[in-house]
Amino acid sequence: MTKNRFNSNNLSGKIWTLQFFKVFLIATMVSMVAQLQATTFPLYVQSLGGNLVIAGLMTSVYMGTSAICKPFVGKLLNNNPRKKLFFIFGIVFAIILSSFGFMNVVLMIMIVRAINAPCYSIFSTSTTTMATDYIPDDRLIEGIGQYNFSATISSAFGASLALFIINHFGYKYLFFTCSAFVVIGLIIGSTLKYDDPILRKREYLREHPEEKEEDTQKRYTFSEKMKTLFTTPMLFPCIMMFFIHIGAGGAVTYLPTWAKTVGIEGIGTFFTVQAITLAISRLTVGKITKGIGSRWTLMIGILCVEICMFGIRFCTSLAPIICLGLLLGFGNGLISPTMHAIVVMLVPPEEKGMANSIFAMSTEAGACICSLTLGIIAQKLGIRNVFSYGAIFPLISLLVYFAKVRGQIKELKI
Repeated sequence: MTKNRFNSNNLSGKIWTLQFFKVFLIATMVSMVAQLQATTFPLYVQSLGGNLVIAGLMTSVYMGTSAICKPFVGKLLNNNPRKKLFFIFGIVFAIILSSFGFMNVVLMIMIVRAINAPCYSIFSTSTTTMATDYIPDDRLIEGIGQYNFSATISSAFGASLALFIINHFGYKYLFFTCSAFVVIGLIIGSTLKYDDPILRKREYLREHPEEKEEDTQKRYTFSEKMKTLFTTPMLFPCIMMFFIHIGAGGAVTYLPTWAKTVGIEGIGTFFTVQAITLAISRLTVGKITKGIGSRWTLMIGILCVEICMFGIRFCTSLAPIICLGLLLGFGNGLISPTMHAIVVMLVPPEEKGMANSIFAMSTEAGACICSLTLGIIAQKLGIRNVFSYGAIFPLISLLVYFAKVRGQIKELKI
């Protein structure tokens, strides 16, 4: 793994420094905003007269726009100060969130939400990129696993908080709350002591003009840029994550419908145990990879997701469903931090922004395709077949792993 000579934020060798803790808090605020919106926007659209199709389209437009702009976000983060982008787009993001409380036309909300997606992408990805700059290079998997625990916290409390706000205060105050979380994140961000690698590189190039001249001569045509994007070593790990998210997303999305179909009561327990094991595995994935290696960690994680997805169709009672929830949470907790760290390790240090952005795009695209593809299967072939066909996607991910990613991990020696 190449060391970044322009990054001096992680010299102590520790993960939980004061600065990393601050970024963790910011990430928790960002994840909470995403959770609040995901839980309530479909309800908000329906309260304004929209139907379920429009509510689903609202989510697809937002996630699709966010995924499409990810490569441009990565380029922006690679060439501009990350903390500066964090503040600029964080402020715009907060303002737009507040404005939703004053809109009552569904089409206008959809347009503004699509515009807001790039702001969220830049704000969240700049936070993640700063976090990876604070994590020591040799503890990246462990650090990302602990950083991702912020999403677990928001998942545990976000939905309940969102429903409490809209039931007692209304949607306007929900959006004000979202904006307030962003502002809190910005306030915490203002106290960060962040030595921006982009600024350090610019300073170095000013002092060494011969390297700057060589650097500025690198110009690429559009076709060359696209070729670079699709031949980058991080492409295959991102493809793996894309297929994993289709499979895992299908289990979460369509399980309540399956439970209702076969008469399983108390299906919420599945999501509780899944969240608990997800949190535990995210916090311990660093130690697990050190003990058995990244290759075995990924294989175990993928097999856990595969067993869960395929096994649901055979469950007609709550007990086996709970066991599958344990497997799904454990598997996802192993896969995501490990793959995220691998993606960051595979690119030059100055391209961390692009790596974080493309990784996020692969997960969002997987979620979008999950809703579309498995929804069509459910409609045409029945809800049981969602899990049969959905189990194919983790297997495709496993094939990509053996074809390419396994060799990349071997080269990284992790």
